[in-house]
Amino acid sequence: MLESASIDGCSKMRIFWKIVLPNPMMFVFPFFQKYFVRGITFGAVKR
Repeated sequence: MLESASIDGCSKMRIFWKIVLPNPMMFVFPFFQKYFVRGITFGAVKR
């Protein structure tokens, strides 16, 4: 009984990491990517 409970908790955490965590990243990533690419190009031109 205890083992099945720990497996259930682990699967819930796995579902959490796969579904809940990527959602904010989808909103943050485009802005981050814009500044990241700008920093790379600016650094390349600066050299």
